[in-house]
Amino acid sequence: MDQTDDVGTTHLTGSVRVSRQASAGSVAETVHNTPSDSFRITSDGIDITASAYSLSVASSLGGGFTLDDAGEEMLHEIEHMEGAFTMTVVSPVRGTDPLRLTEGSIMIEAEDLGSLTLRFLTGGTVDLVVDADGDGAIDSTLSVPLGRAGLKGPAQTKKADPMPRHGVR
Repeated sequence: MDQTDDVGTTHLTGSVRVSRQASAGSVAETVHNTPSDSFRITSDGIDITASAYSLSVASSLGGGFTLDDAGEEMLHEIEHMEGAFTMTVVSPVRGTDPLRLTEGSIMIEAEDLGSLTLRFLTGGTVDLVVDADGDGAIDSTLSVPLGRAGLKGPAQTKKADPMPRHGVR
């Protein structure tokens, strides 16, 4: 399938399975596939392949959002980047909505076992925790506002970009 917008054409191939359960005041969704059914996105000459993943999201009309369960993971391969990496939900990520996260953590681990863990904290801050060599010891930690980490946090608003950049929103 091809999708064309003002920044170009994105080509999608493969499969994604989605399930949704709705009840009074809440919605739970799961997106998953198997290694034999990988999902590939090609945009601006870059291929991204996601395989062997399962991610669940729950939200409520009262304003709650949760990415869970702990242990869910997704395997990624990106063309022009040597090796694959795995994203794992270490602890459920919660907030008032997907752009206002206040707790939980996600680890991104390379094939060499080096990792970056994002720990979402109350007050709109995320700790970026690096284990560069995969020995389990923290090599460095950087605390930044969610907006500086590429995410919007509480009390932050997105300002209109007077000069939109190709492929960046």
